[in-house]
Amino acid sequence: MDEKEIEEVRATLRRLHRCDAHHMESLSVHETFKGRTLWLGMVEVFALTGHPQATKAFAWMRRSGVLDQGRRLWTVLARPPVDTARDAVRSAILEELRAKVQPVR
Repeated sequence: MDEKEIEEVRATLRRLHRCDAHHMESLSVHETFKGRTLWLGMVEVFALTGHPQATKAFAWMRRSGVLDQGRRLWTVLARPPVDTARDAVRSAILEELRAKVQPVR
């Protein structure tokens, strides 16, 4: 992420979680399932100040749509069972899959 996107994430974390966020580092995450890449990219790690349950958050942008014109910002708080950037990506993938699967009635 560039500086503008980092600031966008900080503002989003402030708005959603009512806490301050400081960018700590960028980590490369490669998540696969049965040899297929589900996510490959950078995850930004933020230290949180003033959140009652989490001291860190993870964030990344994911391009979507034809020709990658759209994007989606993911933010995940570091709370058990999410302790690492890879855990955050996994939890987001699971959330996305659950949203796509409709229960049979």
